[in-house]
Amino acid sequence: MEPFQPQVRSPEEIVAMLTEVSEQEVEQARSRSLTQLKRQILYQGLPASAVILRLDLPGRARRLGEAATARLRHMQEEHSLIGDVRGPGLFIGVELVEDRQSKVPATERATALVELASKQGVILDLDLPDIVDNTVTRRNVVKIKPPLTISEERLDKALDIFERSLAAVSSLPAEQLQQIRQQMMAEAIPR
Repeated sequence: MEPFQPQVRSPEEIVAMLTEVSEQEVEQARSRSLTQLKRQILYQGLPASAVILRLDLPGRARRLGEAATARLRHMQEEHSLIGDVRGPGLFIGVELVEDRQSKVPATERATALVELASKQGVILDLDLPDIVDNTVTRRNVVKIKPPLTISEERLDKALDIFERSLAAVSSLPAEQLQQIRQQMMAEAIPR
């Protein structure tokens, strides 16, 4: 089997090719998986930016991000652990605090939330730790960064899992938080 050889196209050929993409093809592309879309971009030579714009992925990210942020702010009203919800589009940060007045970071609870969600199939993220006075800091903002192509149903399911995980970590006992803190320190300090 011969290795793949990309076709070199002139700007005129690319413009002509883009204008040949019908609205029906755009609708079909919207319903296809990301893998199929990648193949179309790779083998047909469609510039990624053209596909992104034709599928209105930036607008879609804004709309889904607004809906997700609204839902997270509603969670904030019900869960005192959420200190703040912020971010544009589908790049969302949820700050977890032990107390909203003092804004004491809920670092251990954030770590536990990310772990619980991961076990249920939702990948969340935290900042890399800073260690100040033998305390891990700056790991209390949970990052929600789904792919631009996530479906509304999958995003809702991910937020359901986030909320269940949030409820679970809200009631962790002090002994378990201490164990999490010790594990975080062991992982953060190279031996």
